[in-house]
Amino acid sequence: MDFLFTLMKWNQRLKKLLPRWLLQTIRDIVESMPFLWKRSYYGQFGEDAVLQNIFRQKAWRQAAKDKAEKIKNSAGFYVDIGAFAPLQHSNTYWFYRRGWRGINVDATPGSMRIFKWLRPRDINLELAVSSQFGELTYYCWGVPNVMNTTSREAAEEVVRNGGQQPEKITVKARTLENILDEFLPKGQTIDFLTVDVENHNFEVIKSNNWSKYKPRLIVVEADNDAPDFEAILNSAMTRFLKGQGYDVCAWVKPTIFFELEEGD
Repeated sequence: MDFLFTLMKWNQRLKKLLPRWLLQTIRDIVESMPFLWKRSYYGQFGEDAVLQNIFRQKAWRQAAKDKAEKIKNSAGFYVDIGAFAPLQHSNTYWFYRRGWRGINVDATPGSMRIFKWLRPRDINLELAVSSQFGELTYYCWGVPNVMNTTSREAAEEVVRNGGQQPEKITVKARTLENILDEFLPKGQTIDFLTVDVENHNFEVIKSNNWSKYKPRLIVVEADNDAPDFEAILNSAMTRFLKGQGYDVCAWVKPTIFFELEEGD
């Protein structure tokens, strides 16, 4: 990202010094270098690629505003609820590789052993997250499995569609507010929160204290009652988050991206 920003800056200067045909030749050579344009992502539907672009645009705008010669690259902080696996389908691993750190939470028994091995900078918690403290029934098809859920309705739908009966496990549940109260480093801004817990996502969202903790971005899978974009815009979760100062800024089905309004 630094290289491309610098190239853009030099392009403005070179326009005054070099003929157009030479500039075009340089541009063609740069375009032919695949290593400059290669992107990587790990999220199931490319959610982390969208996040890369959002943060890249923010950094470019800030650098242009500050009239800086280089983009300021700084590691941020994420919270991943329903983290699933440290690499596979991860919305946060791309950022971890670039120095970020955060909190990973998943309810699947045994899921955090490999997180602690592969993501030692992170805080890794084996818990369910819900709007109430206590215990929940966890419907589990193995470690890991994208269908694992605390939602009975979601589990029944898997079985109706030909899936095997899940194992029912009792797991401890805490609210997102309680987890952040205990584990978020003091004074730490949350750059993005990602939530994917199979039709229990709104319960996680409601379990935060939004007057205390406001991530800059929220990445959340739409629950089953919001099957298309129009339904998402009119869903209870979207209305709730708009009330907390967030607007929808992107959509990669089935995932919605919310951005905190400027000034909040």
